[in-house]
Amino acid sequence: MPLIFRNATYMTRISDKFVYEIEQDFTNESSACHSGELCDKVMTLVWSSPTICQARLICDNLSQGVCVDHGINIYLDIDEQPQPICMENYTLETNMNPRGKTLTLSLWHLRNVSFSIHCYFWCSTTGLIPVIDFGRNSSQVKLYWRP
Repeated sequence: MPLIFRNATYMTRISDKFVYEIEQDFTNESSACHSGELCDKVMTLVWSSPTICQARLICDNLSQGVCVDHGINIYLDIDEQPQPICMENYTLETNMNPRGKTLTLSLWHLRNVSFSIHCYFWCSTTGLIPVIDFGRNSSQVKLYWRP
């Protein structure tokens, strides 16, 4: 079941059984933000298992102008500076500690900018990537930001 993210901050608990597909496609999207020139949407992924997991985020498709007129920033801790993803196929790796560790994704863009972002996220307790089965019992979950 896809999770749909609108103009607010959303949290979702993650599992080590899934690969999460994160995508956004805007075509001159002006209705998504009404309060100024810079628009952003925030998605927080929460790890609540009692064991450490190895988290990985890789963006295999970033449109032209990423980190100029749109982008995705990663916050590993509330007080940390954001880590922008500005290159395709760059892999962000971090450990998520037991019970309540979060990873926050902030999608930002200037008003009236067309762009697309496509990433995968997974958290593993075994060091292996969860198997992606596109059939009936799929282990892939889509996460969307939507206006």
